[in-house]
Amino acid sequence: LQRAPNLAGRVDLFWVIRTNGSVARVKTATSTLENRAVEGCMERQVKAWQFPKSSGETHVTYPFFFKGAS
Repeated sequence: LQRAPNLAGRVDLFWVIRTNGSVARVKTATSTLENRAVEGCMERQVKAWQFPKSSGETHVTYPFFFKGAS
């Protein structure tokens, strides 16, 4: 928001959590931001997340909402 104070929209990210809790892959499922740099940054951040271990692979789609200073 420092670079684009009016940035607003929704980004739906999809990611897969491995059984060991690490994130296998992340992609932008849909986005209204029209800002690939922000979407890519979000993908890199989620890729670094660590979740609790589980007995099976987990697929997640989650919405993130942004509202700038408009």
